[in-house]
Amino acid sequence: VNICLTGDFETETLQAPQKDALVWLLRELGAQLGPKPILPQSAFKPTKCPGAHINTEEISQLVYGPLA
Repeated sequence: VNICLTGDFETETLQAPQKDALVWLLRELGAQLGPKPILPQSAFKPTKCPGAHINTEEISQLVYGPLA
């Protein structure tokens, strides 16, 4: 499943409502599909996505807990 966030996160920070919506969506998908790794687009091809201001490890911890 690919999820796209609107914004340039090289220069902008992820706002709380957008982060909350992302975490909610990932939890819902995890409940339906089982836990899956949360990987940035850069794990699959050379790109700056998701940008310097999105920490995928932090997002994983918010979705799955501190041991994610």
